[in-house]
Amino acid sequence: MRKGLQAGVSYIGSANCLENMDALSIPSNVQGLLAKAPSRRLKETLRDVARNQNQRVDVFQKQPRTLDPETHLQVLNKVVFTVLATLPAPGAIEFDTPIGGIPGPAEIFALLISQLKAGNQTFAELHRLPLFKQEPGLLLQTLNMLMWAGYVQPMRQEQQPAPGAARLQAWMDKQKIPLRVLPECGSAVQV
Repeated sequence: MRKGLQAGVSYIGSANCLENMDALSIPSNVQGLLAKAPSRRLKETLRDVARNQNQRVDVFQKQPRTLDPETHLQVLNKVVFTVLATLPAPGAIEFDTPIGGIPGPAEIFALLISQLKAGNQTFAELHRLPLFKQEPGLLLQTLNMLMWAGYVQPMRQEQQPAPGAARLQAWMDKQKIPLRVLPECGSAVQV
């Protein structure tokens, strides 16, 4: 983390969305220690040890802006989510995380998965579901779990094709890299 700070950037979180949710990535008996840690560095070190993590994938940003809750929700509302072929049938899901299995209850995931299987959905559309109407944080956490598990992806906002996606896929195929480019998401998934 020190090198990023020397480059004039600030740490904003993990690129692995699961690692941004301590309740799902840190054993409960360590979470109390995190709350009492006197510095951000110590907290991050405790997180690494608790996860038995030997490599971090962090996101840094130059001059980050913190959004107020209303603006944050306005930005989230525009994000469109699409499903991947791996999305399970509506119902309960068991997430195999570094700290063990975490159950995803059917009462949370069944309706959301059904809605996503019906077609691409914005956060705003999903937020209108009865379970999430008053709980945008629960919706965000649920979508993050589905993204982490490789079931859904946010889509790019740009309508034009991602430049170079076909060339990148051809190169990965030639190298026998088991990834499939998702140009509409600006990402790739394992095959």
